[in-house]
Amino acid sequence: MRALVLKLGKAARMPFLALGFWASVSGVALAFSNGGMTPELAQAMSRSPEQFSAMLCPRLRYLEAKVLAAARICPGNEHSRRSFANAPSCISSDEGVLPQPARDYLELLRQTIDAKGCEPW
Repeated sequence: MRALVLKLGKAARMPFLALGFWASVSGVALAFSNGGMTPELAQAMSRSPEQFSAMLCPRLRYLEAKVLAAARICPGNEHSRRSFANAPSCISSDEGVLPQPARDYLELLRQTIDAKGCEPW
């Protein structure tokens, strides 16, 4: 899709700024076409839930914040804000906007955090 956008941009001699806008719009279109799972979110969720039990509490909390930052959910605490200060701006504080696979992943992660008795950030 991006190749098409780039080709159209050259043909119409669109300014570079407009071309960048269209490339970002195609990325958003990709997110909607695959159930809301952006490449950033899929990468943040790449650690298998089977590995959660072997992880220490700080790493579990970091992974939780990483998934929320990749999904562009506004951080709920100062530690998360500092850890992901360079993350793209958040779009919502409501986790209900997350795609179902991300909600399921976070639920399993939080169950592990609770089972281990991890302190909140």
